[in-house]
Amino acid sequence: MTATGRPSRTMTGKSIVDSQFERAANLINLDDYMRRILQRPFREVQVEVPVRMDDGRIEVFTGYRIQHNGARGPCKGGIRYTRTRTTTRCWASRPS
Repeated sequence: MTATGRPSRTMTGKSIVDSQFERAANLINLDDYMRRILQRPFREVQVEVPVRMDDGRIEVFTGYRIQHNGARGPCKGGIRYTRTRTTTRCWASRPS
């Protein structure tokens, strides 16, 4: 329960971003077709990179890159290499 007596709910990063997007889109009266365009990624890339570790074993790392709009040219940002990231988590880190 929160201090207001309402049950607390845990929101994912993606649901927080989606909620903020909807608030902003409503404020500027964004058309439905434009909302659909902006909410879907322009490109989504997942790569697997094998790396030989110092002890000789091979470890495979997964990298993600999600570009949301390429209309104005190349997207900024880099590929995320980490064991704790997922595609959903990268989606939540939207601006690119």
